[in-house]
Amino acid sequence: MTHPARPPLAFSLLALLLLIVLVAGCGDNGLPTAPEDEKPPLGVPHHTTPPPGARHHAHRQLVVTLEPGLDPTLINIVFGTTTLREISELNAFLLGTPEGVPVHELLELISVFPGVVAADLNWLLQSPESEQRNMAFDEGGFTIDDYHDQDFLARIQAPEAHAIADGTGVLVATIDTGVDLDHPVLAKHLALDGYDFVADDATPEDEADGIDQDRDGIADEAAGHGTHVAGLVLLGAPECTIMPVRVLDSEGWGDSFTVTQGILFAVDHGARVINMSLGMEGSQVQLRQAILLADEHGIVLVGSAGNGGRNAPHHYPAGYREVIAVTATDADDHLASFANYGKHIDLCAPGVGLLSTYLNGKYAIWSGTSMATPLVSAGAALLLDYNANMNQDNVASTLCLGAEGIEPANPRYAGQIGRGRLNLYGAITVESWNTE
Repeated sequence: MTHPARPPLAFSLLALLLLIVLVAGCGDNGLPTAPEDEKPPLGVPHHTTPPPGARHHAHRQLVVTLEPGLDPTLINIVFGTTTLREISELNAFLLGTPEGVPVHELLELISVFPGVVAADLNWLLQSPESEQRNMAFDEGGFTIDDYHDQDFLARIQAPEAHAIADGTGVLVATIDTGVDLDHPVLAKHLALDGYDFVADDATPEDEADGIDQDRDGIADEAAGHGTHVAGLVLLGAPECTIMPVRVLDSEGWGDSFTVTQGILFAVDHGARVINMSLGMEGSQVQLRQAILLADEHGIVLVGSAGNGGRNAPHHYPAGYREVIAVTATDADDHLASFANYGKHIDLCAPGVGLLSTYLNGKYAIWSGTSMATPLVSAGAALLLDYNANMNQDNVASTLCLGAEGIEPANPRYAGQIGRGRLNLYGAITVESWNTE
């Protein structure tokens, strides 16, 4: 027996018009925005308007934030959507949209539906290295001694800093592809309560599946990314604890809803620092809400600036003013050829040819702003170990004050590479900060 096709969009329009009439004048459901003047930015105020050009979003998915106490039942009835996942902290819901209904048109309708605080597409994002098709170099001959004996550690004065603080007692969440849970360097430093939001289980394993899921001709280009990042955090803060939160697949792809879940998981489970070696061009409403909530909890947020080799103030989450935006330098303190720059950048850190932990207990060399970012996160962990009373603003400003000025080596990028290149000892010995 055949059934007549239901015209969801036409039905939605009629229902929406009726409901708008009923609730006209009942108040403004606009999304609360960050008070721009409440906290001075680390650099200059970050822009929120996405750049021109296409962005990629998850197929047939919307994200809505509702007023407290509401759920999307009525929205689902009116628009034919289905609830896929929920973020209780934000009262946000991932909705699947009906086949044949243009998602952008549905977004416009739902965004003005009664009780909706905010609505957005579920934007896709990547690790900067997978976007650049920058792969790890693993020749199989690297050892743990090679890992610990690297020139860049002397350049950021890690040994001197470690004589004062080593990150003991500080929980650093890595929002990434997970980690090699059995890696001999990492295993004893891993928190027990990490999570995998890709597989939806409590085992955030970083692994290759051998499948070219994004059909770009390369399989597993980001496998090992989170493991590499975690190892760099430990090089900078050797006694901190790593909480792996898997939000990216082995191709390096994820979506803004999943990253939002990962950030809030880290908030709820006691992270003091959140490392985000990932990003996308343009903001996303619920991701922005998560960043604001994490900042309200006093968490140090650190994000990679991206590998496009361009002025990229719209690369988020690094572009948010609450996030320390990190770009990469080479062995001569020159801005790396691939590294993004701009007035929104807060710090540089070594990011070219770094050896770190890799899959199957191995070590590999990788380059990218993703590699520079965990060194800054490690610096935050050292400061929080040295003085647990520092808040996120103290930490950020101290890291910036302790940095090495490298503008003379980068005259082309004057004012666009932040306060300089990370110096761990310089930061931990800064005398001008206070915790009032």
